[in-house]
Amino acid sequence: MGGAGQSISGRDAIGHVLAAREADTSRQTRHQVTNVMFELTGPDTAIAHSLLSVFVLGVSEEPTISALSEFDDEFARDADGRWRFARRQATILAGSR
Repeated sequence: MGGAGQSISGRDAIGHVLAAREADTSRQTRHQVTNVMFELTGPDTAIAHSLLSVFVLGVSEEPTISALSEFDDEFARDADGRWRFARRQATILAGSR
C-alpha cells in the first residue's frame, strides 16, 4: 500500500498503521468511495480505479471534505479463490490526510 511518499508492505505492517489510525479518537472521519471501475485482467487478477472523499466530522455543523484522492488497485485470487489486494496506490488530488 502506498501514497503520499509512504509505502507499507505486508499484513502486519498495514495492520499496525490502521490500528494506530483507529486509536486516534480525536479525529473522526468518514470515507466515501465512488466511481469504482473494475477490470478483469486475467483469470486470477484484476485492477480497479476509484475516488475517495474524506469527510472530517465535528469541525462545523456540516461535514467538511478534508481530502479527495484516487486509488489504483491490483487484486489477485488466493488459493482458496478469494480476491485479495495485491497492491494499492493512493494519490491525493486535493486536501491532506
